[in-house]
Amino acid sequence: MTRPAMALSSPPFVQSYLQRLGLSATDTNTVANTDVNTVANINGCNSEKNINININKPTFEDLCRITEAHLANIPFENLGQHGAKGGLQTLDMTSIEDKILTRQRGGFCLELNSILAKLLSTMGLHVQYVPAIVHRPDGDDDGFDHPATHLFLLVRLDDHDSQQYFVDVGFGEPAIHPLRYPALDEIQITAEGMQSRFVPDGTDIVLEYKKGGVWTPRLKWDAQIDATRTLEDFAQCLKQVQDVNCNFGQKTIVCSVTRDWKYTVAGSKFKVTGPGRMSMADDGVAPVAAQELSSKDEVRSILESKFGIAMEETETLDMSRSLAAEDKVWATF
Repeated sequence: MTRPAMALSSPPFVQSYLQRLGLSATDTNTVANTDVNTVANINGCNSEKNINININKPTFEDLCRITEAHLANIPFENLGQHGAKGGLQTLDMTSIEDKILTRQRGGFCLELNSILAKLLSTMGLHVQYVPAIVHRPDGDDDGFDHPATHLFLLVRLDDHDSQQYFVDVGFGEPAIHPLRYPALDEIQITAEGMQSRFVPDGTDIVLEYKKGGVWTPRLKWDAQIDATRTLEDFAQCLKQVQDVNCNFGQKTIVCSVTRDWKYTVAGSKFKVTGPGRMSMADDGVAPVAAQELSSKDEVRSILESKFGIAMEETETLDMSRSLAAEDKVWATF
């Protein structure tokens, strides 16, 4: 991807994006030497407001703050597949920007990670698109028996930096901060307590995380990364996700994550998980409050109050497929 130079008078795209994240821009490393763990209270984390991001030379700490704010403030959601305003997802960046920045909606991996890629590349970071297969516990071939439907990013702070970072804000509950990549077999623990590692599997790499005391696969991809890949190359991924028979087509899902809390609406069920959802993972138990929402209007009200999705965005929301779907669809979210 191209990486245009940018002065502090940042373009409207960057300004509106950082505002959406609850962040602000600076041209110096005013918080670069501050531990990221002390400045991350976006939307319920323990953080300060108006955190400055160095838009001319972002640091790793800046990247951490951006991903954490992204997961807290821009929900993972598929409402467009169920009649919400705007309809089906698209790979058109103008439409994605309108949806996420102007209309204050969320999206799924192809939308969330691609718009983040635009932000990071505009700020001078080197970004690559990578397709991945999502693990299915009930699938064949170790759960990876289907086409790639996911997009994540590999990011370097600049063209001369040899260190890459795995970045993903479009997976419902990814690691809250970037992971060093490839760092094979190294256990990496992010601020919310999630333990992750990259494991070689022949010519592929598998991302695992520790769940219930067991290392569990999440994603798999080819270790040979095609650096020329663009968003348009993910048309087949988009087609797979838009299939009415996949999880996205069967039931609505909306999710946001902070260090301590995870908020989820799956169909008509609203669930709050935390705090300590990761630190308690070895026991397979985390505090959960669940509420069955009795009507479409109650669902829409929760979407507005907890996820910032305006009522006008969900006037035409169709809950029929969600209510008919099996309980196991999105059961782990």
